[in-house]
Amino acid sequence: TDDGVIRGRSLVLQNKQGETVIYAGADIDGDGQLRVSSKTGTKLIGVGAATDGTGFLFEGYNKTGEGVVQLAVDDYGNGVVGAYNRKGKGRTLESR
Repeated sequence: TDDGVIRGRSLVLQNKQGETVIYAGADIDGDGQLRVSSKTGTKLIGVGAATDGTGFLFEGYNKTGEGVVQLAVDDYGNGVVGAYNRKGKGRTLESR
């Protein structure tokens, strides 16, 4: 565009094999989200607004797509950190 800004509803980047490796756009609630995937399409990172309206949500996944790390905000605006094994068992650290 003339002002140097590219506008659109989403940005999708694909590798040579046609797999989406980066998606940036709005979720179904209209909040921004970013997803980063491996070259085979496995989701590795998810970032966006928490669906409960408390703030942000950052999720990290292992190479098989299981959630292993989560950073979020609790109902009181405090930070929450979660670390889990590939079976979903782990610990959550909440600020005091």
